[in-house]
Amino acid sequence: MSQERGRSLSLPRLGTEGLTKIAMKNVSTITLAFAASVLLFATTPVTATAQTDCLSCHSDSSLQDSTGHSVAVDGPKFHTTIHGSLNCSDCHTTIKEYPHPAAVTPVKCETCHADEAAGLVGSVHANRAEHPCTSCHGDAHSIFPKDDPRSAVYPLNVPRTCSACHGNAGQRSTDCPTSIRCISTPSTDLR
Repeated sequence: MSQERGRSLSLPRLGTEGLTKIAMKNVSTITLAFAASVLLFATTPVTATAQTDCLSCHSDSSLQDSTGHSVAVDGPKFHTTIHGSLNCSDCHTTIKEYPHPAAVTPVKCETCHADEAAGLVGSVHANRAEHPCTSCHGDAHSIFPKDDPRSAVYPLNVPRTCSACHGNAGQRSTDCPTSIRCISTPSTDLR
């Protein structure tokens, strides 16, 4: 037993020159890997994976597209809306990189809301606007459930929503989409 204690593990002696070569090789490998990853990152568009990427620009309330239309999104408000649990790319499906091209494909609400879109076919509302869904429901980033008083289609808000395009005559219409019946309300109540 005393002989086993006396044994020591012997490693080859590299000397100062050997250690320097190993250290330099490791530093060179690390530096090369770092430079390659920086170059790859700098030349490849970053995939937009989180709301924070989009909101880094779109939270600016003055942000507009080339036509002067606001493309700003109120992030805290959006997260409380009916679409707030979705990722931006769930609706903006053609945006694959960050930053994205200036011209983007319009969102197609019917991808998720096929029944509602089918209900609009043949309606006066189907072709009345570039985006018929937001004409009634409001900004897509601010849509609340229909039973929420903040919703444009909350029953007590429907007269105001319809009268924005139809005036008082629209409030008496029996041709409202999705079985909503507009009610007659004096114009003074709409302010």
